[in-house]
Amino acid sequence: MITLMAMVRIPRWWWCLPLAALDLACFVSFDEGLLGRKDAAPDSARRDATRDGLALDARREGALPPDLLGADLPSDCKVDGDCDDGLACTSSVCSAGKCVHTRQPGFCLIGATCVADGAASAGNPCLGCAVAKDPAKWSNLDGASCDDGVTCTHTDTCSAGVCQGTPYTCNDGLACTSDTCTGSGPAPAGCSAKLLSGYCLIGGACYPANAAAPGKPCDVCDPAKSTSAWTTDPSCVTTIAGDGSAGFANGPALSGKLNGPYGLTITSGTIYIADELNQRLRSLVNGTLATLAGAGTIGSLDGPAAQATFSGPHNIIASGSGFLVADTDNHRIRQIASGQVTTLAGSTVGYLDGPVATAQFAEPKGMAVDGAGTIYVADFSNHCIRTITNGQVATLAGNGNPGAQDGPIAAARFRYPRDLALDASGKLYVVDSLNHKIRLIANGQVTTFAGSGFQGYLNGSAASARFNTPYSLALASGGRIFVADYSNHRIRLIENGQVTTSAGSGTAGFLDGPPATARFNSPSGVTFSTTSGRVYVADRMNHRIRGYTP
Repeated sequence: MITLMAMVRIPRWWWCLPLAALDLACFVSFDEGLLGRKDAAPDSARRDATRDGLALDARREGALPPDLLGADLPSDCKVDGDCDDGLACTSSVCSAGKCVHTRQPGFCLIGATCVADGAASAGNPCLGCAVAKDPAKWSNLDGASCDDGVTCTHTDTCSAGVCQGTPYTCNDGLACTSDTCTGSGPAPAGCSAKLLSGYCLIGGACYPANAAAPGKPCDVCDPAKSTSAWTTDPSCVTTIAGDGSAGFANGPALSGKLNGPYGLTITSGTIYIADELNQRLRSLVNGTLATLAGAGTIGSLDGPAAQATFSGPHNIIASGSGFLVADTDNHRIRQIASGQVTTLAGSTVGYLDGPVATAQFAEPKGMAVDGAGTIYVADFSNHCIRTITNGQVATLAGNGNPGAQDGPIAAARFRYPRDLALDASGKLYVVDSLNHKIRLIANGQVTTFAGSGFQGYLNGSAASARFNTPYSLALASGGRIFVADYSNHRIRLIENGQVTTSAGSGTAGFLDGPPATARFNSPSGVTFSTTSGRVYVADRMNHRIRGYTP
């Protein structure tokens, strides 16, 4: 049984509209003449009425394809083919000479387009055909999967006709990172963490700049050098050469061996070492120990550097294109140049000025050289300062007798002077070892620069400070002077009239680390690099070379 839900009469057409229960759409052509109308309107008028009346109502109900609204509708048919409306989702049949068009189940007819049930609109994935809701217009496809086009969301789902995704939660739990989504995949793969400025991320943990590694006070976070690895704090005392055992071995510096290194100097980035008990002069550059000169046996043989022999070389300094060596137990000043070792001054032990070939020294230890080529020598056991110039050895200050007297250079006295340093103005600093002082020679006068003369350990003003057998000193930038305070096992600093401790706890031993807790064992030599700003120490009884940045 078929019941018409609505019927509208126009001059030529009667339409039946779909029953909701049957999901059926139909229209049937009636000939006006069959109804006995004598005043039928012309065909064009009937067509206009069709457009303006029934066809619009039929379109609302999904019964009539929209593209037929302005066309002649077939009124008579003989076969089904006469009724084809061109739509794949409708069935058109000729029944009793009239065309009947029926929309197929499982399709929406939206506009002039057939859309399968559940299919989405090309322009909006969240609008589609939902026959059960309305087969004649787009419906919301709530709950359907979609893509919102945003790379940093996931589980995109339609809601109220809009595609919405859930943002990735990017949080690696680290306070030192800024977490953002990259959209490369679900969190955390889809997240990117950017390290904040001023931090290191090491081993999965955050550390602010200058923070030390747990249990390793000299391993610090230095973002300027590395944000992913510890950087050695340059202020810490570290070992740069020597494995700590007395011996001789060249090669990698930390596995190399030294034996009682005494004095050292640095020039052009290379450290040169007077390796006293190995009877050699060594070089240290790029982490490698090598031999500069010395066969390793005691002697006084001049000649090729590899065959020359020394006896207790205590110090080495650069001079011109070569080096000067205080060959202490040979009582001579030796020279290394162009791969050859020669004797520059000295003969046998004694105290004698004069020509360099016959002059005598008694355990010369420290040296300095000025721009004119004059060499200054700390003549240890002669308690005086000597000069070598123009082939002659002369006494500059002291007279061979020990003492502590300041005053004119001829009357001044020293007690076992060990080392010398000359500043740019020509002032000569003297490590007066057993007077426990640093002395100064300038303008024909000898004065006490630092140290009270009492043996001990005391920081404070230069006049009241105490040293304990200082061995060496190094002039540094800014008017600073570093002193190897041998028996105090410390490196002291003289600056602006004050003496302080630069490095060393004062306990004899070996310990790398922060300057205040580091340990030395009888530091005998000290030098300063004007290039790197580092202090290097000959740690004599530890058989090592140590370094730090003050």
